Amino acid sequence: MEILKSVAMDLDVFRRGVSALFLRWTALQLAVEHGSSGANFVARDMLATLLALTESSQGTEDFPNETAVEMLYDGFDRMEVDVEDGCGRW
Repeated sequence: MEILKSVAMDLDVFRRGVSALFLRWTALQLAVEHGSSGANFVARDMLATLLALTESSQGTEDFPNETAVEMLYDGFDRMEVDVEDGCGRW
């Protein structure tokens, strides 16, 4: 039971961290503030999807990094925002 509590606490800390990251992410904030009326919904959907991916991979070492990156790019595409920085990493 103690292990389950620890995992739940870790997941809660992760959720708060990801939420804080989304709140401070400049490109996302600009997209929501200056984008279409649906941008806020898209941002919420991105956050929910990222948290769902995390929960589904809980207890494994196989977090779907590429799926998460594609989902984030798709979200920005839905908001019609280009977040490419030219580094060529993704």
